[in-house]
Amino acid sequence: MVRQLIELSGAPVTRIVATGGGTRLRPWMQAIADATGRPVEVSGVAEGAALGAAFLSRMAAGLETSIADVARWVSTECIVDPDRVWAAAVEDRYRRFLELGGRPSRPPASRI
Repeated sequence: MVRQLIELSGAPVTRIVATGGGTRLRPWMQAIADATGRPVEVSGVAEGAALGAAFLSRMAAGLETSIADVARWVSTECIVDPDRVWAAAVEDRYRRFLELGGRPSRPPASRI
């Protein structure tokens, strides 16, 4: 599903940043990396999304001057790279997932 959403968005996604309770499950992070073919940067704190919201609130209140300042709020616990050993199996399963959902096996052309 993550891969499908990325493809349907048409955005040039090169990495995934994961935050929340699910990030504590290494097999889940590996599955996302394998399914998307992109590295997954795991937040150093499970509450990373809440910290991001707090930072944006500080910007709105004039307490932060630049989005670049968020770097001091961010920490990465680890980066989970896709395991290329699984690439062929992932492609086969993804193709079947799309077929079962009645969706084309290729994303639609970008509307940009």
